[in-house]
Amino acid sequence: MREFGSDFHFCNDIKRGLPFSDYFPKVIYYACGRQALLAVLERGKYRRVWFPRYFCYDVIDYICQTGIKVSFYNDFPGNQDDDDVIDKLNFQVGDVLLRMNYFGTRSWRDNSRVPVPVIEDHSHDLIGEWSIKSNANWCIASLRKTLPIAEGGVLWSPVGYVLPQVEQTNENEFFSKNRFMAMEMKRRYLVGEDVEKGKFRDVYMATENGFKDLPLSRISTDSLELVQSIGIEEWYLQKKKNWNHLLQACFSSAVCLPLENEQCNPFSLVLLFNSNLKREEVRVELIKRNIYPSVLWNLPENSTGKEIDISKRMLSLHCDGRYTLENMQELRNELEEICN
Repeated sequence: MREFGSDFHFCNDIKRGLPFSDYFPKVIYYACGRQALLAVLERGKYRRVWFPRYFCYDVIDYICQTGIKVSFYNDFPGNQDDDDVIDKLNFQVGDVLLRMNYFGTRSWRDNSRVPVPVIEDHSHDLIGEWSIKSNANWCIASLRKTLPIAEGGVLWSPVGYVLPQVEQTNENEFFSKNRFMAMEMKRRYLVGEDVEKGKFRDVYMATENGFKDLPLSRISTDSLELVQSIGIEEWYLQKKKNWNHLLQACFSSAVCLPLENEQCNPFSLVLLFNSNLKREEVRVELIKRNIYPSVLWNLPENSTGKEIDISKRMLSLHCDGRYTLENMQELRNELEEICN
C-alpha cells in the first residue's frame, strides 16, 4: 500500500451483500451522527445530557451550542464498572444518559435499571451484540466512521419510539459530492496515478470542518445507496480477520485493548502505550512511513483521572474492510519494528 489509514478512499471493489438496513429497517438516516443525536434531544425535549468523560468533544461542543445542559460521568475504554458508576448518578427530571461502545469492545449493557431515557452510541460497532440486543430508548451511530461513504449518520429506537423525520437538503447533496470527489481522487492516488495528495486532503479537511455547519439534513442519495448495498457482514468479517492478524504481533511498549467477548466487532486496533512520550515517538515514526493512526480522542487539558491517561497513551490503527490480510502483514511488520 502507498499509505495506510486516514479517511476512506472510494472503494469500488467493495462486496455487496446483506446491508445494514436489513439489520435495522426502521431507521432515519442523517448527514452525520451528531445530527442524529441533536434530533433525539430535540424530539425528547431533554434539558440535560450526561456524557461520558471519554468522548468526542467536537460533538459535545456542538450540543452545548444549542443551549442544552451537559454533565459528565466517569467512563472510558476498558472500564467494566460503568453500570456501577451510572447507578450512583444524581439524575433529575429532563435528563438523558448517553452510553458509548468504545471501539466496539463492549458486550451488551442492560438499561432496565437506569431511571432516565438512554441514548447509545454504536458508531464503533453497528451490528455487534450490544446494538442487536439493545433495550435503550434511542440508538445513534456515525456511519461514515465505519463505512466507506462520504457522510452519514443513523438513528433508531429499540423500544419503538416514533422517529423524527428529516428532509434532504441541497447543501448536504453538494457537500457529499465534494467529499466523494476527494475519495475518488484518493483511490487514484493509492493505485499510483498522478494525483496531487494536497488537493484531496484540502477537500477532506474543509468538509470535515463543515459538518458542524450543515443544516439538519437527510443522508445524501449517493451515500444512502452505498449503505443499502454494502455487505455489512462481509465488511465486519474482513475487519475482524485483520484485527486478529494484527493482534498476533508482539509489542514490548504497548498492549492491545481487548474485546469483552467474541460477539464484539472491533472498530480498530487500539494500542495503549507505556507512556505519552512513547506513544508520540511511535505516532511520529508511523507518519514518516505513511501510516496514519488516530488519537480518539484528544480530551481537554483540564481532564483528570483514567480518561486523560488513556487519551494520552492510545493510538487507533485502521484495520477495516478496505484492507486485505496481505496489507495487514505489511502494517504488522512496520509496527513490530517501531514498537519494539
